[in-house]
Amino acid sequence: MVMLVSWGIGCEIWKAEPKGIWNIMLVIRGILQYYLFTSKPNDRYLLVAIEAMKALEEYESNIEKTESVMKNLMNLV
Repeated sequence: MVMLVSWGIGCEIWKAEPKGIWNIMLVIRGILQYYLFTSKPNDRYLLVAIEAMKALEEYESNIEKTESVMKNLMNLV
C-alpha cells in the first residue's frame, strides 16, 4: 500500500516538474541514502581494494608491454 501511494505521489510530482522541489528531494534522498544504507569501510575492505588496484596496475602494464611488442613487430614487417 505504501509503495502504491508513494508511486502515485511520485508520478504527480513528475508530471508537475517543479524545479525547486526536485532539488530538495534529491538532497533529502542523498542524505537518507548516506545515513541509512552507507556503511563505513573496515580494514578488510580497504585491503581488498588495495590488492585490486595492484592487480589492475599489473594487468595494464602487461597490456602496454604487449602493445609495444606488437608495434615493434609491425615496424619490422
